[in-house]
Amino acid sequence: MNEETRYIKLVEELIDGADAGDFNDAPNIPAKYKYEHLQALFMLHMVLDGGEDLYKSFYHIAIKCGENHVKEKSRKGEVIQVAFLTYSAAQWPAKSLYSDLKKDSRFHPYVILSPLVDRDEESMKKTYYESLEWFQESGYEVKEGLGNPIPSFEQLGGVPDILVHLSPWYTSLPREQQFLQLPWQCLHAYIPYGMNTVDNVDHSFSLNWVYDSDFVNLMWRVFEDTEININEYKKYETLRGENLAQSGYLKMDELMNRPEYSSNQIEELWKLPKGKNASEVKKIIRSEFDEPSPEFVKMLTKRVYEGIVTQKVLDQFTDVVKRALKSHINDVMSEKLGIAIKATEVAGAPIQTSTVAPEQKDIEESNKNDDKASKIKTTMEEIEGYYIVKSIVCEVIASERVTYRDSQSYFAIFADDNNRRPICRLHFNNTSNKRIGFVDENRNEQIESIEKLDDIYNFKKQLIEAAKRYV
Repeated sequence: MNEETRYIKLVEELIDGADAGDFNDAPNIPAKYKYEHLQALFMLHMVLDGGEDLYKSFYHIAIKCGENHVKEKSRKGEVIQVAFLTYSAAQWPAKSLYSDLKKDSRFHPYVILSPLVDRDEESMKKTYYESLEWFQESGYEVKEGLGNPIPSFEQLGGVPDILVHLSPWYTSLPREQQFLQLPWQCLHAYIPYGMNTVDNVDHSFSLNWVYDSDFVNLMWRVFEDTEININEYKKYETLRGENLAQSGYLKMDELMNRPEYSSNQIEELWKLPKGKNASEVKKIIRSEFDEPSPEFVKMLTKRVYEGIVTQKVLDQFTDVVKRALKSHINDVMSEKLGIAIKATEVAGAPIQTSTVAPEQKDIEESNKNDDKASKIKTTMEEIEGYYIVKSIVCEVIASERVTYRDSQSYFAIFADDNNRRPICRLHFNNTSNKRIGFVDENRNEQIESIEKLDDIYNFKKQLIEAAKRYV
């Protein structure tokens, strides 16, 4: 059965139900009517006579059914079950809301962590287990949605009274955990995990996937960040914004309870601990600049990286932080002294003789380079290519052993800062004719053409074989 046929069948079930009087008593609407019925009517309302009004009528019936169900449970003193449905800890925007519900005995909040079934298995499991670990370590009650077979809502604590969605991409979840399978007794709310700031030229992305998607038109409440977005919903949403609530950006909800400090407390905050002085602090700063600690790298990484900071991510950003610190020092020196310092980095990427941090004498020697050396310009494409190669060969050698050296002719990547241990060469000087070269044990180079950086992955076998020579 194709989608259109399925939609027609579900809408016919709604019409038959209306004729049978199934919707005359909102609190007692049969549980066989699910959100997939409402979605089907939404998907067809544009081709039905009076379809928009018909959709709104059934939407209000469904919402009234859910509201009456929650009110009745509350009247009886029963606990309201509130589930937060998510697939990643990186998009968690509900810290304060969850905490407030947990403190209120009338509610039982919990997290349902679902796997992303539209990803490859390795990526899916990585995101799932990293998120699971974060939620558990942070003290949340978690229902695990990954299993064999995949558990349904009934097996994950039963049908919740309120389901809070943290992403609109419900089709990325297992069918057993898609809200379309739930009856109208369940109310649905959506907390966006990000701000909508861009759109395509004809506005079709925002119209079809944000402001008038089937997802938002099925929600009981959509919590939006700005008045601008509220007005866009009122303009484009089929429901004309009637299910919208302006909440601010809830992912920054830790700012809601901003503490007030007295002048004495502020003074104390900025005092050095007893037994410490400025010279000791300088030593700490100098050591971080020379060799950034994992804690320091993690702190900076969190400011620019939205995902979960795993050890692999930390390893990659350690090199980035080292280069950025050295670049910053040179920038400050140039600004203060007003002289041209031959930079060891261009656009945040090093162009030194290798990725190993140079000693002072190396800098002095670099400043004496002749005109030939000054013509070397390391590009961002070369740096990106280096990191692609590094990510591939780290399967067989440690990532810190993979270094590079730029020259006028090519960008060499080798092991152990030793040009006698080549892994490959990137010939990117002619941007319209990019090539990658592999040097064999007899120093002969085999050159292959590539169109784009991602083509480097096509030579994984050659790269691994080259790196294995230095294991």
